[in-house]
Amino acid sequence: MSLEHAPNRLTFHCWPTDRGDADGICIDDAGDGHGPRRRDTLRVRGAVAGETATVTWEHSGGFPLPELVRVVVHGLVAETATADGDPVAVTGSSVECRPFSELRLNGVRSRKEVRS
Repeated sequence: MSLEHAPNRLTFHCWPTDRGDADGICIDDAGDGHGPRRRDTLRVRGAVAGETATVTWEHSGGFPLPELVRVVVHGLVAETATADGDPVAVTGSSVECRPFSELRLNGVRSRKEVRS
């Protein structure tokens, strides 16, 4: 298996509904159509102003995880975040951290509120 395609950083872009939910999948492999692949399933819940948003990431398959993951929740900003219980830095609407099972975005606000 060639890992030349293996990403150092994978970015997930999330656009929650008005209810604060979003679901998506991503398939990654070496790019040659052969060998192992990985299926990533991301679920966002509670991504509305005044709530704590939770992002869960399930992955399966033999293709390796990236070193870093960037999660962008469009339209929202968070005061703080934790990945599997460990604090991680928040920059605007994005968080960058190591692979996780659960990412919690605390003190979620609408991007519009922040600009006012």
